[in-house]
Amino acid sequence: MKINMETKFDIGQEVFVIQKARAKEPCAACNGQGHIKIDGNDFSCTSCYGTGRLYGRKKIYQLVGKDTITSIKVFNYLLNAGGHHDELKTVVKYAFKNGTDYTDQKLFATQEEAETRCSELNKEAQNEHKN
Repeated sequence: MKINMETKFDIGQEVFVIQKARAKEPCAACNGQGHIKIDGNDFSCTSCYGTGRLYGRKKIYQLVGKDTITSIKVFNYLLNAGGHHDELKTVVKYAFKNGTDYTDQKLFATQEEAETRCSELNKEAQNEHKN
């Protein structure tokens, strides 16, 4: 069998990765400052350990980093579309040195593209919750 297909990214290419994760929010105990003033002395906030941020309960799409593609895997599936018809589905996964792999929906060539897509996905999710 010969598979010849165009992929969105190449092996060795650096890409920006997005995924859904808990959002960091300003710490309420120190108002996002990372420290608390008591009797004129600054103390590291014990709630956020001096970072000024805490992870919230809500998950949002966000840029989680930049990585280099180490391999590309192509998967072909036959999906039962109902009745007597099977549908061929091809999925391309891009793998990284740490063992993770992602489809191209979570990978972007530039940081700007990744951040724009996160904003779009978060707005869609927000609109779904309003309905």
